[in-house]
Amino acid sequence: MKDLSFLKNWQYAHRGLHQNNNGIPENSITAYHKAIENNYGIELDISLSNDGEYFCYHDDSLKRLTNKDDLIANLSKNEIRALNLLNTKEKIPTFTEVLHLINSEVPVMIEIKSHKNHKLHLSKVTSLLDSYQGDFAVFSFDPKIVSWFKKNRPNYIRGQITSYFYENKKMPFLLKFLMRTLFFNHFTKPDFISYNLQYLPNKYASKAKKKGLLVFGYTARNQSDFDLVLKTYDNVVFENFIPNDKKNT
Repeated sequence: MKDLSFLKNWQYAHRGLHQNNNGIPENSITAYHKAIENNYGIELDISLSNDGEYFCYHDDSLKRLTNKDDLIANLSKNEIRALNLLNTKEKIPTFTEVLHLINSEVPVMIEIKSHKNHKLHLSKVTSLLDSYQGDFAVFSFDPKIVSWFKKNRPNYIRGQITSYFYENKKMPFLLKFLMRTLFFNHFTKPDFISYNLQYLPNKYASKAKKKGLLVFGYTARNQSDFDLVLKTYDNVVFENFIPNDKKNT
């Protein structure tokens, strides 16, 4: 039986304890330091460079945080390392660097961005996590990635991220329906789900919870949203405020 207590009992800072408007960019080393110093778990994102290095970065495009109008997947490790985040001295850290920084001090939730040839590159993730001693979970929007972990690392705690995707005009209606209703859970068998709190509570998340899945919400940006999710579900990631009733152990 997997122990998911760290997912329920800790509060999780979304992309580290960042302040984008105050010199602490999201998914930066300083943001992760701040989360560790304040005893928060960390939620982070990993994206792949064109030469197979995982970086802790959320967007497909680099423009919002670095002002470089290109995709992270188009650049090499060295090209990405040359960029600064939000006009600070902060660089985009590699996943390896961040794991060394966290060093098992706080739990970490690792969102893996979808990419081509995931079967080839996910072994890079497991090469790092197989020897990692701290609490961690992997999760993704992409059911193929969740399924890969079910097959190749069934001992890992894995999760499915989802939403209603109303804002995504390019996503096919059928795929939106299948994702919203958690259809792929029948095949990927996640240990938890992470649902866009804009659409919580809903019958799909509540049914999953009744079946024994841990249910997260994302992302609370104020205490009201934070509390609303916790009335029905297990936990919620937060950003841009400090939640009350700290429960981290």
